[in-house]
Amino acid sequence: MACIESRVLGKRVLEPDAVVLTLESTGCAAPAPFQFCMLSVPDDGDFPFMPRPFSVYDAGERSMDFLIKVVGRGSARLADLELGDEVQLSGPLGRGVGELPAGARPIGAAGGVGSAPFLLYYRRLVGAAPRAGAPRPLFLLGARTREFLYDLELFQDLPVEVRVATEDGSCGKKGLVTDLLRAALEEGPAEVLACGPDPMLAAVARLSAARSARCLISLETHMACGYGVCNGCAVKVKDERYREGFRYDRCCTEGPVFDAADLVLDGAPAGA
Repeated sequence: MACIESRVLGKRVLEPDAVVLTLESTGCAAPAPFQFCMLSVPDDGDFPFMPRPFSVYDAGERSMDFLIKVVGRGSARLADLELGDEVQLSGPLGRGVGELPAGARPIGAAGGVGSAPFLLYYRRLVGAAPRAGAPRPLFLLGARTREFLYDLELFQDLPVEVRVATEDGSCGKKGLVTDLLRAALEEGPAEVLACGPDPMLAAVARLSAARSARCLISLETHMACGYGVCNGCAVKVKDERYREGFRYDRCCTEGPVFDAADLVLDGAPAGA
């Protein structure tokens, strides 16, 4: 992990509430898909005391992109940065997705800004040496309305099949991303990788388990330090050695990607 004084190399506004920041990453290791970085604005009274975690959206040789949705004071301050402004960057952190699916169709499922880690993932996936007869990757993206399908065109430009659902029907199928997943799982063997709100992840885990499909999920757990010191991002992992049937793992170091079959989501074992 590197901790560097970075600067803003590029900024792209995504209406109505997000930006993509390109930050200098000289001195950082190349990120794996689904790793994250902790970002903060140094010596700025408007930025909260603790840094904020963001998935690596895309990566160049000396830069990393971050999709930042404005939800609070920290993200709002980052979204206000301009070219040349300084940023404290720590990372890449966490356990990403290293192994690519070997046989079953890779299906990504994202809800809203849960799409952030998928752009780098699909770039690496389609850029790997092709396997004979390998099924075409599938990306399922859901949001409340069309305007929250961040950078949909970027995903559609990749050699990946993209299916979309919006709750109001303004783009794609009217409904939830889990409706798309239910249909996709009926089409054949699959390996599922999901990121989004906890209720969505719990539903994805149950659907995948019902079809005996391996399911990895990337949690959006709140973090304070990002490297395992504060224990503020504890998640429940099933473990029969304990009376309660689970232990606590740190999302920042043991995750953020977990096998859904190992987790306790919404108070019940995922897939139950």
